[in-house]
Amino acid sequence: MKLNTLVAAVWICCSASLAYAQSTPASVPGTIEAENFDTGGEGVSYHDADAVNQGMQYRLNDGVDIQATTDAGGGFNVGWTLAGEWMLYTVNVTASGTYSLGARVASNGAGGSFHVEVDGANVTGALQIANTGGWQNWTTITSPVFTLTAGQHVLRVAMDANGATGSVGNLNWLSITPAPTGDWTLAWSDEFNAPANTSPDSANWQFDLGGGGFGNNELETYTNSTQNVAQDGSGHLVITARQTGASSYTSARINTAGHRQVQYGKIEARVRIPSTQGSWPAFWMLGTNIGTVGWPTCGEIDIMENIGREPSINHGSLHGPGYSGGSPLTATYTLPNGARFDSDYHTFSILWQPNQVMFFVDDHWYETRTPASTPPGTMWVYNHPFFIITNLAVGGNFPGNPDATSTFPQSMSLDYIRTWSLPTGEACFNNACAIVPGMVQAENFDMGGEGVAYHDAEAANQGGSYRPVEGVDIEATTDTGGGFDIGWLQAGESVKYTIVASTSKSYTFSARVASNGPGGQFHLEVDGVGATGSLTIPNTGGWQNWTTITSSAFTLTAGKHVLRLVMDSNGTTGSVGNINWFALN
Repeated sequence: MKLNTLVAAVWICCSASLAYAQSTPASVPGTIEAENFDTGGEGVSYHDADAVNQGMQYRLNDGVDIQATTDAGGGFNVGWTLAGEWMLYTVNVTASGTYSLGARVASNGAGGSFHVEVDGANVTGALQIANTGGWQNWTTITSPVFTLTAGQHVLRVAMDANGATGSVGNLNWLSITPAPTGDWTLAWSDEFNAPANTSPDSANWQFDLGGGGFGNNELETYTNSTQNVAQDGSGHLVITARQTGASSYTSARINTAGHRQVQYGKIEARVRIPSTQGSWPAFWMLGTNIGTVGWPTCGEIDIMENIGREPSINHGSLHGPGYSGGSPLTATYTLPNGARFDSDYHTFSILWQPNQVMFFVDDHWYETRTPASTPPGTMWVYNHPFFIITNLAVGGNFPGNPDATSTFPQSMSLDYIRTWSLPTGEACFNNACAIVPGMVQAENFDMGGEGVAYHDAEAANQGGSYRPVEGVDIEATTDTGGGFDIGWLQAGESVKYTIVASTSKSYTFSARVASNGPGGQFHLEVDGVGATGSLTIPNTGGWQNWTTITSSAFTLTAGKHVLRLVMDSNGTTGSVGNINWFALN
């Protein structure tokens, strides 16, 4: 989200009544204690469902519920939070840039969701609080990246939905840090920052015009009118489908053919899509050789594809010769807790490497495809340049036609489209460095390959899962939360993780491990220096029977660090053991 627009009127009207809780606004980058919301009282600096501070701590004359916390560092947290409540925090951003927000949260059961606004604009989307096992058992969750301009801003933490506990959850602090990007390079982007009613930039885009169904019995006719596609003056490109007759519609489809092409890297769009029966928004790519080999031999990569009757589901697909049309290589991602893609912006992306395409929504993985995924006798057609397409279709074979429940006009709003080149050396996996305090999934080791980001005794991924083209051995796990673990670990192997510490402090390392017999030993290095000493994996009774081991504390300064898990010795099983995740807290 780009925050270069004027502050909404509600913020202008209320600013005179606000004051920050400390002597100066909280500084960003930095940490904001939840209990230090602005002064001003109910309806001005916060809204709370009751007038009493139920925790009876710190700010007794305010209605926000504050209690002492046992989290590292002590102090206070905000608790008893309910959907509809909110708090304001005035901050001073020292430098314009791209940032990420971390939130320290806890819940004694499945928590609810909240979001954070800056000057009235939602920058984080819905943030879900998981069951942490107790009201004082803390974890850190992280938002997608967003842009902030230098100067003073007002944050609003808004509680959206209660969890199974009847509460959203507890909040100890927020941290806003520069978005880590490893050594990735932004190759191209369109931020759609032109004035309102401006057509797409002709240096990047051309129009697909006309109708005829496009082989799918679609009903729309594509135009180049700003009634169907235009920038809105607030940092978005809006494609609008309009009904012009009983079964006729106009809309827009644009592509970068002849202007911009991409081969490998991370390709991402941040989009809010419409939802009505018959709507069919998409963000996708076609091979640049379509003019010579035709479709589907050119290859098609569908990064975002939604049909109106499924407002919570995204389809990610590959179409190639022998697996196209109604039978592509495909999988779906469903937003949790009944959330809908038409209610907020979400990121849709692929991580594309030679012989591998991984699909993500909001940086949550849901599908990996390689040449082994293709049907017998067919070809992998994704190792050459592609161009980008985005459109909003109406009706057709996949979504079905509009019916009596459908409403028009319907609009798809794109916040940005960005492409990053693959890093040439070591870099964060998927251009998303983990932020600590918090958890790091073991399978999300750095990119860079053998001898750079990891060392593995053999070249093959013996588990064959998640990142098949890498040599680290990854398998699905049955541990709580699912996902993947790294296994078949041998003495002498190692894996590296670039992380960003949001604050300088004493950290404890914990790791989720399993072994079907007495396990071996490993240790953690930080920036090449041993930090934990040797840690032993016990006999947990099975390769998928998990336990958590913990190290002594060590100091970590704020900023970027490279962590390295080093396998020291095998156990009696002939392996060090399995690792699902590790955490620094």
